[in-house]
Amino acid sequence: MSATVLGIDVGTSLIKICLVDADAVCLAEAERPVRTAMPEAGVAEQDGAAVIAAILAMLAELAERQPEAVSRLAAIGASGQTAGSIAVDRQGAPLTPWYPSALDTRFRPQLERMKAIAADVLFARNGAWPFTTPRMLWWRDTSPATFDAIACVPSLAGFVIGSLAEAPLPAMACDATTLTWYGAADLAARRWDDDLVRAFGLPAAVLPTLVPSFSVVGALGRSVAAATGLSPGIPLVVGIGDTVASLIGANVLTPGEVYSVNGSFINYLVCLDRCLIDAGQERFQPLASPLDDVWYAILYVAGGGFVHRRMAELLGGGEGPETFAALDEAAGAVPPGAAGLAFMPYMLGRFCPPQPHASGGFHGLTLAHGRGEAWRAVMEGLTFDLIDTTEAIAEHIEGWRPQTLRLTGGGARSALWCRMQADMLGVPAERFGAAPSAPTGAALTAGVAVGLWPDLRSAAGRIRLQSDRFEPDRANTEAYARLAGRRRGLIERLKPAWDYLAEA
Repeated sequence: MSATVLGIDVGTSLIKICLVDADAVCLAEAERPVRTAMPEAGVAEQDGAAVIAAILAMLAELAERQPEAVSRLAAIGASGQTAGSIAVDRQGAPLTPWYPSALDTRFRPQLERMKAIAADVLFARNGAWPFTTPRMLWWRDTSPATFDAIACVPSLAGFVIGSLAEAPLPAMACDATTLTWYGAADLAARRWDDDLVRAFGLPAAVLPTLVPSFSVVGALGRSVAAATGLSPGIPLVVGIGDTVASLIGANVLTPGEVYSVNGSFINYLVCLDRCLIDAGQERFQPLASPLDDVWYAILYVAGGGFVHRRMAELLGGGEGPETFAALDEAAGAVPPGAAGLAFMPYMLGRFCPPQPHASGGFHGLTLAHGRGEAWRAVMEGLTFDLIDTTEAIAEHIEGWRPQTLRLTGGGARSALWCRMQADMLGVPAERFGAAPSAPTGAALTAGVAVGLWPDLRSAAGRIRLQSDRFEPDRANTEAYARLAGRRRGLIERLKPAWDYLAEA
C-alpha cells in the first residue's frame, strides 16, 4: 500500500484535518470550531493551547478511525492564518493568545509609529502593512515582562508544527508563504530584512528561522505520539499560509487564474508569475507560493463572512440555509445595481486599500427599496472589490486579463453570488462542489517534501474536484463595469464622512 500524508489547517473559524493518499484522494477529514473571544470592539483573542489540544484530540480520533492508513503516514504538514500573531517561550509554550489578523486592532498605534519611521520602505519590501511586528511593539509597550520572555514569534502554522515536534522551537520555522504580514521581510527576495528589524528596534532572534518551502523541520514527538496513537518520528514539514494552502488545494498554480474564497474573510486572489507590489495605492497585497515562479495578489474584505451572516440576521431574521435561500430569491429578481442602493461592507475598516476609518452602511436608501434590493446591495458590496483587484493588476501588467474564476467557501453555496462574480469579471466561473481545502494543500506540500510526488504541480494536478459552471452575462458585465466606477466615486465622497464619524 502507498504512503499517506496528513494536513492540518487552523483557520479563523475552524480547525480542519485531511488524510490524503498518493492519488491526492482525501481518505478522511474532520473539523472543529475555533472559539474567538471578542468582548469588545477591536479585541479578539484565540487560545493557542486550546487549539493544540483540539488538534491532538482530532489526531487521536483519526488514528482510531483509520488505523491502517495512519500507519502508512509519511509526513505531516500544516497551514494557518498568516496575518495574526502569537509569542512562545523557550519551551514552545504560548505566552500570549493568538491575535487573529484584523479582528484585533490594538496594535494600530504601534503601526502608526512604524509608518512614521519607515513607511515607504516597509510597504515597498513587504507589499502590505504588517500585523506581527507592530504587535511585538505593542507587547513591549504594554507587557514588558511577557516581551522579555519571548523566544519566538512563529506563524500559526509554525506554532502548530512546533507543538507536535520533539524539539518545538526549531520546528517553528517558516517559509516565504507566511512572510507578507510580518513587516520584517524583503518579500520578493524571500528573506528577512535586517534593516527593517533594526529600524523598528526589534530583537531579530525572536523571528522564526526562515527555511525553503518543502523543508522537513522536525519529527513527531514521543509524547504527542503517545497521546494520539500516531508513530513517533513522523517527518514534520514547515508550516505554510492557509490562503496559499487553499490555492494549492484548488490547483491554482497557473498565472491568469482568479480564485475567490467566500469565507470568514472574503479573499480575491490572482495567480501571477511575479511578485507584484502596489506601492502608492495599496489596493492588493502579494503572497509567495512555495514555487519560486508563482506568486499571488490578494485583496481581502476583512470579516466579509461575518458581515454576510450579520446582514442575513438583520434582513432575514436568521443565518440558516433557508434564510439565505429566501434572501437570494428576493435579490435574484432585482437587476444589477440594486435600484440605486449601495452597500459598504467595511464593518471592520477597509484594508485594501487601507482606510481604517471606513465603516459599513447603506447609501441611497429610499422607501422604494425592499428586502430584495437591500440583499442584492449587500452581495454586490461584498463583491465589487473583485473588479477592483483585477483592474489594479491590469494597470501593472499591460494586456493582462483574468482567464478563469474559481469559487469556494461557505458563501459560494449561493448560486446568485457565483453568477454575480462571473458577471463582474466577464469570465466563466467554476464553483467546487466538494470545496478544495487548505489541509489538502498542506498535505500535498508535505508529500512533496518527503518525495511522495516529484513536485507540487504534479501533486496538485492529481486533485479531481466536481464543479458547477456559471457563464457570464455580457450585459450584466457591462453594467457592473459602470457601477464599479460609480462606487469608487462614492467611496471618495464617503472618506471625509468616515473620518468625521471616527472622531466621535
